[in-house]
Amino acid sequence: MAEGLLRKVADPFDFGGGHINPNRAADPGLIYDINPKDYVKFFDWSPSRTEDCNATRGPSYHLNLPSIAIPNLRTSVTTWRTVTNVGQVYARYEAIIESPPGVKMVVEPSSLIFDATTKMRAFKVTFTSTY
Repeated sequence: MAEGLLRKVADPFDFGGGHINPNRAADPGLIYDINPKDYVKFFDWSPSRTEDCNATRGPSYHLNLPSIAIPNLRTSVTTWRTVTNVGQVYARYEAIIESPPGVKMVVEPSSLIFDATTKMRAFKVTFTSTY
């Protein structure tokens, strides 16, 4: 439920970023690494004339960020994410899906296991419109 004088079911404008926990921020567990060149491709811009300004530009939901925004989802979209374990050496993370209304989400694999040799893992997220 959304906070406020009128109680209502929370929507994406009500969720916010939550409260910061400095101790947890210092030990995030997983991080989403992104190369600055990926931003250059997205914005189709280059800070220097020696880099290729005509790099392939893709939709923003392909940037390796924790959040995914897909404008005008009409059928199905699949995107990939890569995470790096910076937490405990032996760790397991499970996907907990809370799909917005009208969208079916699938995360594959639904769990990521890290050990002494596996520090990075990729997973895909598929969004399908149910309207």
